[in-house]
Amino acid sequence: MAIEGGRVTWVGRAGDADEPRGRVHDLGPGVIMPGLVNAHCHLELSHLSGLARQGTAGFVSWVESLMAQRGRVDPEEVRAATRRAIRQLESTGTVAVGDVSNALAHLDLLEESHLHAVVFYELLGWDPARAALRARRSAFV
Repeated sequence: MAIEGGRVTWVGRAGDADEPRGRVHDLGPGVIMPGLVNAHCHLELSHLSGLARQGTAGFVSWVESLMAQRGRVDPEEVRAATRRAIRQLESTGTVAVGDVSNALAHLDLLEESHLHAVVFYELLGWDPARAALRARRSAFV
């Protein structure tokens, strides 16, 4: 394998006719694959990863339960868990994420990481009477 500027430029066997003149790395047997993409995650909820879905009350009840539980945790603990989740993604071959966020409080952690990220700002609420207010507030983000 030959690498230039952080990119794979050649893969083959030693002595192949098209082997480059520069440095070639023999990595032994294995698989070369592109970086992974996590197209839908909620990094800001990483501190809740140990919670299992309980009961059969349905999706809305489960999300409401998560939202209630996330507010009971110290913000520094939330940031620490988010930082750990980002490190885990990076260490397991993930190079890009589609992250869904309600608070946007961890954007600096993503910026500091090696991940390419698209962050989707999610406005979450079940009360139609409050929908217009949430939409107006989101226009300023």
